[in-house]
Amino acid sequence: MADNQDIFTTHVCCPPGAEHTNRNNLDRTRFYYTILSLGNPFDSFQQSYHSRYPSTSSWITNNALYKEWLVESGAPVLHLYGEMGSGKSTLLGYLAEVLSVHQFTSRGDTITICFTFDKFPAGRPSLRGLLLALIRQFLVRQPELVNVPTQNAGAGAEGLAWTTSVLWNIFISILLNPARKDVICLIDDMDSSDSSMEMFLNHVIAAVNDWNVNNVPDRLGIFKAVVTSKTCGRERPKGTWRIIPTSHNCIKLNGDTGLENDKYVIVKAGVSSAISKRPSLAIFESSLCEKLRASGVTILQAVVNLKLLERSGLGGTMEHMEKNIRLFPKPLEDCYHFVLDDVPKALQTPVAQALSWILHAARPLSTTELGAALAINPDQQPPFEDSLIRTDIVEMIETALTPLVTITQGRVDIFHPSARRTILTRIGVPRKNNPWAIETFTHVTATRCCLAYMRWRISQLNESRSGTVQYTHDGIPFLPLLATQSQPYSFLEYSITVSLY
Repeated sequence: MADNQDIFTTHVCCPPGAEHTNRNNLDRTRFYYTILSLGNPFDSFQQSYHSRYPSTSSWITNNALYKEWLVESGAPVLHLYGEMGSGKSTLLGYLAEVLSVHQFTSRGDTITICFTFDKFPAGRPSLRGLLLALIRQFLVRQPELVNVPTQNAGAGAEGLAWTTSVLWNIFISILLNPARKDVICLIDDMDSSDSSMEMFLNHVIAAVNDWNVNNVPDRLGIFKAVVTSKTCGRERPKGTWRIIPTSHNCIKLNGDTGLENDKYVIVKAGVSSAISKRPSLAIFESSLCEKLRASGVTILQAVVNLKLLERSGLGGTMEHMEKNIRLFPKPLEDCYHFVLDDVPKALQTPVAQALSWILHAARPLSTTELGAALAINPDQQPPFEDSLIRTDIVEMIETALTPLVTITQGRVDIFHPSARRTILTRIGVPRKNNPWAIETFTHVTATRCCLAYMRWRISQLNESRSGTVQYTHDGIPFLPLLATQSQPYSFLEYSITVSLY
């Protein structure tokens, strides 16, 4: 653990992004330090890092590079287990909300993917809907939790005609790209998973098996996962267990809510606590419970609003209290101030442990790594959001992408998963000799550049025609142009004047 501890200390214990975006944010810095101090990550790694059950995985767990990645990043799976009502889903809900609010790099490169199985008819999620939601998020780069459509396969995506094979090509090229180290997958109630999830994992496993490991620069970019189930074990028939390698962290939850609806319990207890401190609030009890338990209000938002109620709603006149309650639920802002203090008491320790594990697993980029990944001039001072794109990197990308991205007769052909290998071959600069080689990119940066390049190509094609042409990919309108000019312009000019975010 000595080597691991050095890695963790270097990259995590100075809070994520402390060198730049969080430099002056003492509250956020204190939040991360609190997480790290309460979580006791090294103890939990040593105590729970086990191989009690034989591996059911047949993919790359025996690969030397994968084992090296395991040693460096720790167990890629955090397993939360306990009986019904112990708080598993509640804890996962907290993690999802915290992860969606707090990104561990300045550009929001941490992507949270949430799979749930209890919101679909007969517990069967739509694989196509899941892929559409994932691809949509990856392409537009929204640092938010992905909400899988809850209706039929085309729910929330009417008119989209992407073939499943195209979706898989794009998704696998993003998710399993060796440059990615920051995808965290949240899977609730793995015991209830069915053939859809197994099919999903089979695609991922097949893609990994087909990947040419000789071209992996550092480590395999397999996603990390936080999963919940009722027992800490592996049921061999379940395809979802293939996601868990031999070694993984286990945390047992011992909450005692007595009910499956955790938000109901939390809201009811919080409102009762407020009423006990000021009995006159009793007339607002039903209104408060109804507002805080509404479907659009998350667990964490309900907790924060209850805290605000105690701070501001217990004093003043009845008119003052009524005005405060009328504004409920208030928007969720800076929720990390309340996370550890206001989670149910039985969940405080596992919340700290889980967040600590996630911080270690995500391993945020250092200033140098971030600059390299975003192709930033190292001589420029932070913040990086307003920096210029390095022209030499853009030129390399343009040269490499020209034969890979074609726009002809209203069709956009996007590069396939082997494109990155082709890019590396064409550039041909070993990383050890050139720290600015393309291997240092995070995949989201490369994706931004690719999308910007395609927009530029489309704009040039539009300029050469009498009118604007509608371009589609497999039947869907392609991404809108970011900007247009009356005169032709180069991709280099485009990349400097138009944000690639």
